[in-house]
Amino acid sequence: QTPEGCLRAREGLVAEGFQIRKGIDVGCGSAILAIGMSKLLPTIEILACDNDPSAVLTASDNVQKNNCARAIKVFESDFYSASEVAVVSPFDLVVANILAGPLIEAAAATAKQVSPTGHLILSGILNEQAADVVEAHEKAGLTVINRLEIDEWTTLVLRHR
Repeated sequence: QTPEGCLRAREGLVAEGFQIRKGIDVGCGSAILAIGMSKLLPTIEILACDNDPSAVLTASDNVQKNNCARAIKVFESDFYSASEVAVVSPFDLVVANILAGPLIEAAAATAKQVSPTGHLILSGILNEQAADVVEAHEKAGLTVINRLEIDEWTTLVLRHR
């Protein structure tokens, strides 16, 4: 349900005419969100990062299998210390489908990676944790513009105030 929330949120932004030139899938896992971004918006530059070496191998394999290697660069790294991120940031679209705890801890650093006109999609959040995630990101200067709930999971779409 959490990847579905991210994909729905991204499709909503595209339907509204939001322009995306650079995107990143943080904690990419299998890279399903990066691949989805690439298929919907084949001309954008996409990074996909994860701090788990086995996830990076899986993501790289999936990117190849889905013929997205030209559009997506997969790498192993912490999102906030990666030189690959520093060279490309800020991003028009940051997607993070990870747990609420890391999302809260990294709210200020994440906000800095979102371009002034960009959007942040957060998922992997249990409904009862959403208020804490929102509060952390509001303190970082972001505001919620959309919230999707699928069963017990929440997806948030945010942008700078």
